[in-house]
Order: sequence, then C-alpha cells, then structure tokens
Amino acid sequence: MRAQLHIQKHVLIPLLLFSLILLFSSTLSAQTWNQLGVDFVGPPHVDFAKAVSINANGNTVAFGLPKGGTSIGSRVQIFNLNGTNWSQKGSTIISSLGGGESVSLSADGNIVCIGANASGTNGSNSGLVQVYQFNGTDWQQMGSNVLGDSTGDSFGSKVAISSDGNTFAASAPKVDYNSVPDVGHVRIYNYNGTNWIQKGGPIVPKADRTLGITLDMDATGNTIITSGANRAINGAGAVIVYAFNGTDWVQKGQEILGVGTEGIGREVAISADGNIIAYSSFSSARTGQVRAFTFNGTDWIQIGSAMDGENNNDLFGCSLGMSANGTILAIGANGVNVTGGLQAGTVTVNQFDGTDWNQAGQVVTGNVNFDMLGSALALSSDGNTYVAAQAPSKATAFVYRISQPLSLDDNKFSKITLFPNPTNGSFSLSLGHQAETLNLNIFNMLGQVVLSKSYTSVERIEKLSLEDPGLYFIKVSNSNGGSQTLRLLVN
Repeated sequence: MRAQLHIQKHVLIPLLLFSLILLFSSTLSAQTWNQLGVDFVGPPHVDFAKAVSINANGNTVAFGLPKGGTSIGSRVQIFNLNGTNWSQKGSTIISSLGGGESVSLSADGNIVCIGANASGTNGSNSGLVQVYQFNGTDWQQMGSNVLGDSTGDSFGSKVAISSDGNTFAASAPKVDYNSVPDVGHVRIYNYNGTNWIQKGGPIVPKADRTLGITLDMDATGNTIITSGANRAINGAGAVIVYAFNGTDWVQKGQEILGVGTEGIGREVAISADGNIIAYSSFSSARTGQVRAFTFNGTDWIQIGSAMDGENNNDLFGCSLGMSANGTILAIGANGVNVTGGLQAGTVTVNQFDGTDWNQAGQVVTGNVNFDMLGSALALSSDGNTYVAAQAPSKATAFVYRISQPLSLDDNKFSKITLFPNPTNGSFSLSLGHQAETLNLNIFNMLGQVVLSKSYTSVERIEKLSLEDPGLYFIKVSNSNGGSQTLRLLVN
C-alpha cells in the first residue's frame, strides 16, 4: 500500500503542475504571423528599405532609400494602411545626400526623423538630420536642418524620435574627440515650436571607448541607449544607457561591457519607460545572440536566458525591435540558410513570460538565395506588427501581423517583469508604467492563494517575500480586465 501511495504522489504533482501551467499560461503555438497587404517593392539599385520604421499601432511604415544616385536621389517613402491595402502617405520626401540611411516615426506616424549621414553641408560626409510633419495632405519640414559639425562626422547615421515627435537623438560615429579619430558622439534635440534646440550637451564616450554605432530612445525622449567599441578589449563592444536629469545626460546603471570578442551592441532597443533594454552581439563565429535587461533602480539585471542563433554566420540579431512594454522582441537574422535558400534570412519574435523568452508564432523566412530577410526590422508598440526588409539590393520589404494579439494590454495595464527569478524568497515587480488599480494574487502548486494584495497608483512593487521553497504562480490584474500571470521559482 505504501508503494502505491508513493507512485500516486509522483504522478499527482506533475499532473497538478501541468494543469496549472495550462490554466495560467498564454497559448502561443496557435498564433501565426500573416503578411499584411502586398510586398513593398522599391526602385532597383537604390537601397530601398535600408532603414525602416513603424508607428505605434503598426498602420504606418517608413522606408529609407539613401543611395538613389543622381537620377532618383536620396529619399524616404511613407505608407499608410487602408483596410488591407497600403497607400503612399503624402509625397516622397526628397532628402539630402544619404537621406534615409536612418528613419524613425513618431507614435502616430505623422512625424518622421530622417538621418542623411552623407550630406556635405559642413564638409564631405558631415551629415545632417531633418524632421517632417504630415499636415493632412503632404509632408512639411519642422524647423531647419540640424547639421553635423565637420567633414567625415557622419551625423545622422542613426536616429530615434520620441513618441510625440518633439525630441530626437542622432549619432555621429566618426566624430574625433580629444585628438582621437572616429570616437563618435550622440546629440539630442527638442523642438520649441519653431526650431530644434540641443537638449543638454553632446554625449561623448569614456576613455578607450567609441559611441554611436547604434541607438534607441524611450517614449519620452529622456532616456537613450547607445553602443560602441571597447578599445581596451578589441572586439568586446560596450552598451550604455543615459538619462536626462533636467540639465544634462547622466549614465543610468552600469556600463555593460562585452567579454573577449563578444562584440555586444550590434543593435540595441529600449522600452517606452526606459527600464528594459536589449542588445545583440556577434562573436567571431557571427552566430549572433540577444540579451535583455531590466533596471532595478541601481543596475541592469538580465531577464530570461540569452537568445542564440543556431549556426555560424546566422547573424542572429542583425536587426532588433522591442515592444513599448519591453516584453516582446522581434529579431532579424539575415544570414540564416533555409531550405532552398542560402542566406535567405529569418525574423523571429520572442515574448517574455516573466521567467524566460518563448517564441511567439512561426519564424518567417526569406524564399531564395540571398534574400537576407531581416536586414532591417521595426516592431510596433504593442508587439503585434512588424516591418521587415530584405537585403537592400533586393528592394523589397514586407509587413506582418500576428493572428492573435500577443499583448494583453488595454492601454492601462502593461506586461510586468519579475526579478530576480529564481529567488531566495524576496522579489520585485515592474509594471512598465503607472497603474491606477492593481490586484495581486499568488498561488502555490495546489492552486491555493498564499498572498493577496491590492494597490493604487503603482508602477513598481518592491520586496515581496515568500518563505517556502517551491513553484508559484503570480497573477496580476486590473479593474479593466488586463491580466498577466508569471511563474516564480523560490529556492
């Protein structure tokens, strides 16, 4: 009889666990990424969609064409979704030389920031940035051109604009600093209703660093992430976040440094509130890896496992997009070989469940040799739509939308992050932004409520504690029906 009871106990616990997982987990396998509208096909040999951007709801997309030559010129084209079809929004924006090397749309899709890094206004390849606003019929420039300082600066190589379109950041990766060539810097500008005024001083790198290889900006325009090289360790790379303190830009958390030839900072992304970041890295094997971090008030703490490419030269993470709440990542890998296609490329979307990153929907692949899908990529704020481009020489891009929404948000409730996990008992929750009401229930493996609390006007919940080791399910919900359940392991 004792042996029989022993067997039943070992059968019962996995069954209970399985049932709870089915009850509390989102079902991702049924979700499918479907192409939204027809292919975007640009003029041949103009680097169509070398840079792409998408607005908050995924209904407006922008494409940069920086190498149009004398017959076409550098330009940016913007399209709007009308039902199931895309139509061009306003006229094509003809830019300065190199215009469209980088593009960034505001949340509503009515303001676009354009980097023209090959412009020669202040000397060959000094670069410039232009911002345009849609007036209901066409695009009109906001303020004057913002210029690079001197020959070879390549100002505008990367740009990012705030949600409201009134703040932008632009990098100049070839700027000389303290007599050291090609050190780089980042400058940020605010619109005062008439023109663009620099916000704080330029962000310059530390000793033995470079800056401005890539960048991203939070929704408010008060936090930026950028990357560069670590000259002290060749090939290691460095990622750093800065926040505006009302006067100038100060470092937020620790600088993240690569190890060996890890090459971190190939691409970067930041959440709307500036408290979740991700970066990709390429080692010498060029397989590619993506890691994500959350800010705990002092430092950046990794959330979930690293996400890795599978084979050498996959270039997993050559492009990167993050949802506004930081829990959904779109990852391009333009070097992946697929059946029938050498370097056809892929786009993968992963979602964080509070413990780890899980694939959402199928991997979308290129079709034939050297399509290099994922060469450029941007993800909508809700994480449900992305625009992806093939190799610029292919002059082709696509928009995909998932069949079942990934986010449970109702605009008043964001996906939460839970850290540390596993824990020795104490842990914290970050909601992504202020929640008016919040209910928290923690269940053990038997489905029993072990802790229940309610909060008002809260963004973070600090130092919750569970004494007994085991697996727990934490359900967070609000009065508007938004909810999220996470798994926590207490050691």
